[in-house]
Amino acid sequence: MIGILVNKYMDYTRIYLNLIEIAKEQQVERYTEMHHIIPKSIGGSDNAENMVKMTLKQHIFAHKLLYLMLRDTFPNLIHAVAQFWRDDNKYRIEYRKNHKMPGWVRRCATVRASQNYKIARKRAIVGLNLNDIDK
Repeated sequence: MIGILVNKYMDYTRIYLNLIEIAKEQQVERYTEMHHIIPKSIGGSDNAENMVKMTLKQHIFAHKLLYLMLRDTFPNLIHAVAQFWRDDNKYRIEYRKNHKMPGWVRRCATVRASQNYKIARKRAIVGLNLNDIDK
């Protein structure tokens, strides 16, 4: 199952897998979040073996690592990182009071959103042209 995550960013992969193992073994009494070891957006499931309980900081770090590991194949993973600074979850709001969104996350998310917009716009234009041709 983890084989999908192995790529040229081996150091990120090793760190990520170590983080997952630590999270599986830890007993935490404060706020935690459930993390998909293999994200649903790239084929992961909600099965118990694909889920691990993490602290908020671990969860943010896990998503940073996933993005760094898989950015060439799944560039939209940046949005999962940026989402930690956009949610209305009270624990995430509290975290944001002392931790602003890193500049690299903001830049990558903005660039990717712009690319997604351009792709969607091209698809819409092509769709309009095809519909006009059919008439």
